[in-house]
Amino acid sequence: MAVKAWVVLVSVLAVHVLLLQGVCGATGSNEWENTPSYGSIDDLALCLNGQEDTLSSRYIPAQVNDDGVQEGLFRCYVPVTRYPVRSCVCLRADCSGTPGERQNCLQCTSHSAYDSMEGCMTADDEDDVRRRDAPVLEYPEPKFSDAVGDTSVYYSPNGVVGKVQELRDQFAQGQENNGPVYAVADIKVPAGLEKERGCPHLQDDMLSWCDRDMWGGGYRSDQGRIVIPIGRKVLLEPCSTLGQTARFSQIVVPETSELVFANKDMELFVSSILVRGKLSIGSDTCRIGAQIMIVMEPSEKIDELEYGIISDKGEVDIHGRDYGVTWTRLAETALKGDSVIVLQTSAVEDSWQPGQQILITTSQFKDEIFNENEIVEIDRVVGNRITLKSPLQFSHYGGDEYQSEVALMSRNIILMGTKGTEDNGIGPQIFLGGGGGRIRGLLTYRAGQRNVKGAYPFHFHMLGASPESYFIDNVVYRSYYRCFVVHGTRQTVVERNVAFDASGHCFYLEDGAEEENVFMSNLAAFVHPIGPPASGFSQDGMTFEERPGVSQPADAGAAGFYISNPNNIVIGNAASGGVSGFSFPVLSKAVGMSRNADISPATRPFALVTGNTAHSSGYFSLQTGSCMYFGGSLREESLSNYEFKLIYNSGRASFPTRSLDGSTQETAEMRNNKVWLCNSGVLFWGDRMNVLEWTSYDTIRSLTLFSKSIVDGAFVSAESKNAEAANFPGNREDFEPQAGFQMYDTGTQTILNRMTFANFKYLPNLGYYRPSVIYSMTHSDQYKPEGMAALQSFTYQNVDYDAIVRLDKKETGSSRMFNFIAVDGSAVEETSNQIVGGWPAWWDVSPGCFFQEVWNTWVCPQQPQQAIARIDARVPGYTKKREEALPPSPTNYIGYISQFGSEEKRMTVTINEGITGVTGTTGWYLSLDKGSPKSLELWVTQLPIKTYIIFATQYPPGTQFSIQRIFKWYSNLNEEVNQVSSLDEVLQDGNVLSYFFDGTYLYLKLVDPQQNNLNLVLDNVTVYGTRWWDLHYDIDTNLSTDFASLPSRAGPPEAISAGTLPTSRSEDIVPSDPRISDNCRDYYPFPGRSNIEEFCYNVLINGNCNDAYITSGGYCALTCGKCSLQDT
Repeated sequence: MAVKAWVVLVSVLAVHVLLLQGVCGATGSNEWENTPSYGSIDDLALCLNGQEDTLSSRYIPAQVNDDGVQEGLFRCYVPVTRYPVRSCVCLRADCSGTPGERQNCLQCTSHSAYDSMEGCMTADDEDDVRRRDAPVLEYPEPKFSDAVGDTSVYYSPNGVVGKVQELRDQFAQGQENNGPVYAVADIKVPAGLEKERGCPHLQDDMLSWCDRDMWGGGYRSDQGRIVIPIGRKVLLEPCSTLGQTARFSQIVVPETSELVFANKDMELFVSSILVRGKLSIGSDTCRIGAQIMIVMEPSEKIDELEYGIISDKGEVDIHGRDYGVTWTRLAETALKGDSVIVLQTSAVEDSWQPGQQILITTSQFKDEIFNENEIVEIDRVVGNRITLKSPLQFSHYGGDEYQSEVALMSRNIILMGTKGTEDNGIGPQIFLGGGGGRIRGLLTYRAGQRNVKGAYPFHFHMLGASPESYFIDNVVYRSYYRCFVVHGTRQTVVERNVAFDASGHCFYLEDGAEEENVFMSNLAAFVHPIGPPASGFSQDGMTFEERPGVSQPADAGAAGFYISNPNNIVIGNAASGGVSGFSFPVLSKAVGMSRNADISPATRPFALVTGNTAHSSGYFSLQTGSCMYFGGSLREESLSNYEFKLIYNSGRASFPTRSLDGSTQETAEMRNNKVWLCNSGVLFWGDRMNVLEWTSYDTIRSLTLFSKSIVDGAFVSAESKNAEAANFPGNREDFEPQAGFQMYDTGTQTILNRMTFANFKYLPNLGYYRPSVIYSMTHSDQYKPEGMAALQSFTYQNVDYDAIVRLDKKETGSSRMFNFIAVDGSAVEETSNQIVGGWPAWWDVSPGCFFQEVWNTWVCPQQPQQAIARIDARVPGYTKKREEALPPSPTNYIGYISQFGSEEKRMTVTINEGITGVTGTTGWYLSLDKGSPKSLELWVTQLPIKTYIIFATQYPPGTQFSIQRIFKWYSNLNEEVNQVSSLDEVLQDGNVLSYFFDGTYLYLKLVDPQQNNLNLVLDNVTVYGTRWWDLHYDIDTNLSTDFASLPSRAGPPEAISAGTLPTSRSEDIVPSDPRISDNCRDYYPFPGRSNIEEFCYNVLINGNCNDAYITSGGYCALTCGKCSLQDT
């Protein structure tokens, strides 16, 4: 659905900020400076906090969540931000007012609205009390295990990246799980055989770090900048003559040199290690067991960009011990005060050690607000039972439904920034350019440099194809900026890493040009947005610009995993916290250093998104962000002097997924993913997405798919046994009503198959916020649903019948025309196919129908020849096209549509075009209050092949007709519709090109003779495609005025019996055209923007394909079916 974007950037915000604070809104403190914009004063139609409108000086009543149609001005208050400081604004609403007031009408009468500023600002007081009373967590510095002096070396029995192929094979065979992946713990190399393992510290002809020749004959307490001798290998080992206080500003490894760490416990104090040659701490076949601490403190002698381990031309190998299990999950709930926890695997007994630290993630929804992530120390390990050195401060859930993650936070090699870096967020980095690198078993602490592009704890930089590079089994703890970054690099492996307490996106693909990388079995937890978080209350989201202090505006939506190009493998990962858990933004082109790459990231196929979990996120915003979010857009704006600025919008943006060569459309797919404690489980905007084997618990909206989608296999539970989620989601008025699946109001196609829903209770005491399994948007009379959904093989567990469907009864087209097909009837607990339609009696379409009063829907056994269909009845110059639509109001009612033989089985028709109903013998009788139109166009938007509509409307006696069936894009197929002498001839006409006028009623049999290749099909279930503004029946008359009054209103004609099906055709009647090939493309008049598919879709449905602007530029040729010779 196209909605007006409320986009005003930061430069405009400065003008409005005082109004927002002092007049229109309230915040807990001055948090608005340098924040993104929510909209202009005019567009938002803001009002005073009191009851008087600044524009009209009239009293404005407050109103929220009203099911009827509001008349005149009213107001409500909505939360714009919820964290770190709550802020609310007052909206002036009028359902028939300005565009901004009409949008506010939707906001005030649908969700997340309050009738007073005090109510809005104090709605989360309970949260504030809980936050105030909760213990303040202070996380310890990292430490080694209690074991010291381990000079053994180890090797990985599974090889380095063997798990990647193993897991790929499992998924290919259908053996799926939701992470984690356990490796076999390293095996100790027997004494005397270490050299055979290729241990670099055992090489011959190495110069010792302790050798006086290394130092030119003398030592200094501050050794400054040290250059390794050219062409030599130097063994870095503890030196008694240097002591533990020696500090170096920089160690330089020249191109022909190698710095090798000894397998000995040691501490090294250095600000920078600049690698042009090679740095080795172990190797891929020799993992060292010594405890090595590299302390990196800032130095005035070193540029911040060289602060850390910098390999701009060289190669880095770091290989600490692998403790087998990098992270797992609880097997039982651990309660506050417990000192013993039970894990899902006993493999930790042979690998985890006393004195090591472990992380236990939260079981709370609002992770950033109620931080209950704990780091505790191991006392002993017996089997899968861990005894802790101190009791837990919080409870952590480990039930049957889902479990908190438990991660090993200790490694035997640590690189850490000093405590002083906390003041400015500038810590050390690991930068791997040049020859790439391989790092395993390393922990970084206080690393990364906040808002400094390129300065991250772990960073592959512009390596191109680098299949030999990997980050495996590492830890990022307390990161100032990101965690594991792949930049301008392909085919790397990022596997079994743990990241905790990080600012900005954590696992991160930087430019959108990165492809074929593997992210497998990683854990990201406690991820924080930078600057104000992406909040807001509409699909439009918020717009953020790159600016001083924010180098990547998308960090407002910080996620555990930021996948800017879907052509990467994302398997078995876990995200805990973040604005979103997984974020797949839409980039129409690559950005940054890859901006000239010939690639459109958003169009790339989805390689593999499977086996992942996410929880405790998505609560910052009402309708953007989620545990798994496919949306938001990032683009660059060109400035002067070859400079560029990033702009991020957190709202609706669509994926136009294509094949690898870009020639054909493809369907994105995600499989076997699981979420819990989410606002939205998965929120997808795009063309096509299939969701297979989905699981969710304790989630407000489990599945929201604004696309052409199949969900095949899902388990969705409204509740769990998690006591910490007993009051989920907290203040309900900050969120939308809980639902298993949200249907849209137009433009989507959905098949739900093999679905199980559990624990949805009918709770009328919650009023507007009562939960349901199926829920739909009902606010619009501009957007009206066609036939968009088929539901099959449903199972319910502990679900109240009254909570299965919820249709809010409103005088809107989206409410009246709500519908779906319950294939096999199971979705509505019937035993045969059922048509479920909106609340008007128009949907009472067959014997055996009943009206479910709580659902507000009709449920009817589906008869032969019955399917959902839509026509758009247009009276030129009178009715309103979609882009001209007026707000819902009784003043816009223009007549009704009814079945033949029953004026009671009718539905109001408004001036906004669009009528949805059921095909077959019920008949569609259109009665317009103004009389009979001189010209009438019946646009066949959706009419499944082999079905038909018997249409009738009343005309004065003596009216003469000229009727054509017109294909807008294929004029050679246009045909005359001929008059016949009886209704029976129309019914029996196999060629369906006849009409009959009996002096009162004009009868016309509407069909779509073409096969529709836009259908969505799963086995025997079909959701039919649409034909926007293409095929229509053009009815012209000899009437002298635009509308002719009728001598009397005849009401609907008599009911009819079944007619003959239209002639069946096995092939599309549109002739093949050699100009239309797989090379046909949609072209876009706005380079650099990401929504070409949405643009061309709107061109089509709004009837603009023949506009001079579109045709002259050759735009949207594929969507409009008008490819030209040069396109092929």
